Amino acid sequence: MTRSSHRPLGTARRASASRAAALLLGLASVLVAPGVARAQTVPGFEVSTYATVDQPVLLAFGPDGTLFAGNDPSPGGSTTPVKVSRIGVGGTPVTSLGNVAISDPDTIVLDVAGTMSGVPGTLLVSGLLGSSSIGRISGIHPDGTVVTLFDNGAWANVVEMKFDHAGRFLFTALESRSIWVSTGGAPVILATLPGSAYPTYLTIDAANRIIVGGSDNKIRIYNADGSLANGSLAAFGGLAGVECGPGGAFGTDLYVIDSTVGTLVRVDAAGVKTTVGTGFDPLLGGTGTLAAGSSNSIVLSNARPSAVAGLFIALSVGSVPFKGGTLKPFPFLAPLILGTSASGAIALPFTMPAGLPAGTALVFQWAIKDVAAVQGVALSDAVKGVTP
Repeated sequence: MTRSSHRPLGTARRASASRAAALLLGLASVLVAPGVARAQTVPGFEVSTYATVDQPVLLAFGPDGTLFAGNDPSPGGSTTPVKVSRIGVGGTPVTSLGNVAISDPDTIVLDVAGTMSGVPGTLLVSGLLGSSSIGRISGIHPDGTVVTLFDNGAWANVVEMKFDHAGRFLFTALESRSIWVSTGGAPVILATLPGSAYPTYLTIDAANRIIVGGSDNKIRIYNADGSLANGSLAAFGGLAGVECGPGGAFGTDLYVIDSTVGTLVRVDAAGVKTTVGTGFDPLLGGTGTLAAGSSNSIVLSNARPSAVAGLFIALSVGSVPFKGGTLKPFPFLAPLILGTSASGAIALPFTMPAGLPAGTALVFQWAIKDVAAVQGVALSDAVKGVTP
């Protein structure tokens, strides 16, 4: 969705950044063996891989257990047309969906009843059109036909879409700072967040109230008619998703991923927070074949949104204390300073150069400025690899 922006650098710092960037471009073949993220643990539950999907973003389950996954070639944001994924019950098979690729198809929801699309079982997909400020909501019919439902500039950057218990279509949009609603026609504004905050993730509780996260990292509750029921149920350092429990062992309380400390948190009706899982930290990974001349990237995700971040690069793995955590690249170069996107991501694409010595090792790790983290800094996991 929203793309990352670079922070201006002074002459001396630009020189350091250039050296780091040159090393990144010159030795980035380490991404041939990206590191494994720290394990996510939720006591009382087993956490395991359900499916392996190309660049998944938001998810939507169908009533039969079929899972759909939005797609974004870069967590930092891309409008490149791609196809979304359909995952069979149990995690296989994973197939592409739609007869044509869709621009920026990261936000999805299943139109089970056909309220918005006119065809039951249609997958609704929202994304930006090219580099414009126009957003599009498309529909992928069960037969794979892709149709355009709405184009609009007022809600160009849709964050999440849901159907409520009454069958209304709801979504959040950055530009208008609003929650939008439709019962089949053109969407209209249901509620607008106060001040300069804009809505991000949303979910629907058992009472059909709308629970929405804000860019100010507060959780708000709106009644079905759009009136504000609670302006600050709870606050977090950073939000990476909100969802109400489906019942059973999870209950029906609200669950939130706090991206600043990597925790899964349960929030009860009184706003009391209980940490129930850990390991949901800023993640670092890479893509590409790393062959000479090939296109590759190193990607940070799940970090604090719109924050200053420094990329540390070294030729060896160390283990030194750093801002309450452990820094793995050591000894390191002067860090490359950039900024995370509104979704907490940075994507660094590069072209693999020729002539690197085989067996050259490189280690990457991000440090993200975060007031809610230990000593004000959150560390991503580290990735290491070796040139072929």
